[in-house]
Amino acid sequence: MQYGYFDLEHKEYVITRPDTPAPWANYLGSPEYGAIVSNNGGGYSFVKSGANGRIIRYRFNSNIGLPGRYIYIRDNDAKDYWSCTWQPVGKPLDQYKTECHHGTAYTTIKSDYADIHSELTYYVPLNKTYEVWRTKITNNSDRYRNLSTFGFVEFTNENNYEQDQVNLQYTLFITRTSFEGNKIVQHINENSGKDENGSNWRERFFGVVGAPVSAYNGNLDSFIGSYRTYGNPVAVERGFCDNKLNYNSNACGALQSDIILAPGETKEIIYVVGQKNPKVADEILAAYNEPGKVDAEVKELIAYWHGQLNNFQIETPSDEFNNMVNVWNAYQCFITFIWSRAASFIYCGLRNGYGYRDTVQDIQGIIHINPELAAEKIRFMISAQITAADFHLLSSTTRQAMKLARTRTMRTLSTLRKQVTHAIEQTMLSGSSQQLISISVRAETRRSSMRLSYTQTAARIQFTSILRELSTSQWKDLVLIQCQQVFMLTGTTASDLARRVSQHSLHSSSTMQ
Repeated sequence: MQYGYFDLEHKEYVITRPDTPAPWANYLGSPEYGAIVSNNGGGYSFVKSGANGRIIRYRFNSNIGLPGRYIYIRDNDAKDYWSCTWQPVGKPLDQYKTECHHGTAYTTIKSDYADIHSELTYYVPLNKTYEVWRTKITNNSDRYRNLSTFGFVEFTNENNYEQDQVNLQYTLFITRTSFEGNKIVQHINENSGKDENGSNWRERFFGVVGAPVSAYNGNLDSFIGSYRTYGNPVAVERGFCDNKLNYNSNACGALQSDIILAPGETKEIIYVVGQKNPKVADEILAAYNEPGKVDAEVKELIAYWHGQLNNFQIETPSDEFNNMVNVWNAYQCFITFIWSRAASFIYCGLRNGYGYRDTVQDIQGIIHINPELAAEKIRFMISAQITAADFHLLSSTTRQAMKLARTRTMRTLSTLRKQVTHAIEQTMLSGSSQQLISISVRAETRRSSMRLSYTQTAARIQFTSILRELSTSQWKDLVLIQCQQVFMLTGTTASDLARRVSQHSLHSSSTMQ
């Protein structure tokens, strides 16, 4: 059964059937703010760490994938309602038509029901630490339509994912919400750690631009109702939120806007989610009053990611193979490189840190596309090396070594060494290898006391490969360093190594002449 197709021109995967066997996800954001969204709007978000920065709830191991980022639409005359994504309401597919376009760091879902067209785009603006949902609602009928929209998000009560899910005797008693202007603000442990402005910087917000707020909810139970689900929330079914906020218990953000659309009219409504205090949230929301801002930010995202992917392109007789290598495999490698495999719909995000070996391995996937970014991550990983084979683990939240956490594996060291070597080879072409050479020497010096199990045979095979590079004399010093890496622990002295390199250089020169 076919659920979609690859759009090669736009570098998108288009899902034409929403009832996929499992939630099909896209990745949005950066190391500072990550978001995962499914083809039906399910997913979660986090600041820096999927373990210690979770701000939106998600329940794993479900083929439905709930909850998520939902926008409900209600026809107040017909007393009918649906969602801009097929789920969670789940209207019959012979009446509800939808397409999901998973692109590079954005997802757009286009839906039609009851002569109302919606186009919903999720994205995290480039270099920003919040997310945007922009919906455009169009009246395709020949009469005026009296509609209400309900933007909804279920907040976690604690940034630590495990505490939020398990330690309920704590997390159900530390949060409250407030309605401030055009946004719901969630406060967590608000009497602890305040700065001079009264903020502990743990506040989250859910705001709307483009339509006035007619009603709201900050209490999850008040919006969903007793013995109901995300598919039939009582507030949407009856047609209004009751303005109840939470004090302890479970928080949410729900914002209702009432709109009337003339035939052919389109209304743009923008929702923004993030972990910011109210003052910063107001500044962010105000910026989206500027016409065309969302389109400009999405265009910027596409230009950035397509520019990254275009750094390495192949062309073969197979469009399918070209597409996987040029777009989706490369994009996936970027995401695992950025998040260190710490968050997905399979891995729930419990690890607060960079798995050392895995992260070093992930560098390999993007060296050929962005060697400078790879070099930066190598520097970051080496910063946690202590002595010999010991490494501190690195925190996703602080981006620093966790002094009490250590790892020791030979595979880690051998993997790091290979990535440094590969990075130098790649940056030779871009002219920025000098810092990596320094890193290489420092890394090898730090582990000089180690007794690795490299065999003489393997070392000499690599030495032979390196010597072949000496036909370009400007890289002699660089190759000498690489040879030192290979032979440092095999008993070859520096003078002997230099003599052999020099002899090979002369031999290469005479051969070329």
